[in-house]
Amino acid sequence: MDTSIEIDWRQRDIFLNRLGLIAVASLSPIRPLITPLSWRLSALIESERNCDVTDRCTNKHLEGGAGYAFYLMRNRPYIFYTLLMADLGSSTENDLGFYAAPGVQSGLLIELADQWKWLTQGEYFYRFARNNLGVWHFSSELSYGFATDYELRLRSSYWKRDWQYGLGFYHYF
Repeated sequence: MDTSIEIDWRQRDIFLNRLGLIAVASLSPIRPLITPLSWRLSALIESERNCDVTDRCTNKHLEGGAGYAFYLMRNRPYIFYTLLMADLGSSTENDLGFYAAPGVQSGLLIELADQWKWLTQGEYFYRFARNNLGVWHFSSELSYGFATDYELRLRSSYWKRDWQYGLGFYHYF
């Protein structure tokens, strides 16, 4: 589960920006004789302020995709991956309603040390809307796994001409 909030100190308002209900990613690097697909699936609800139609817009997404991941170097885990994606959802932005959007996601995962990882990724979805034909999203995060099931992440992302920063606590079960 992934949640982010936005705080507007001037208007003293707390706003739920993102609620990720499920996010699963399996990056299986290709090895000789065994070539499993890498895949990703996520379901989330996002809200935005000051969109084109109203003061707040709500987007509901079901994203999924499959592709391949490759080791860039054998002696240290540098994994590069590319997934062909599909985004099914509904949106109140631009009177979009229900939509289906094809896309692509690529990223680089580097294991810096035993418990430290760095991930940078970019994705592009082609949405069939009047004013927003393509949606780019770039993100980078540094994570520290301090137990088998727990991780702390520092994240920055660029989406729709806006930078967002966050700190997250993750529990895997």
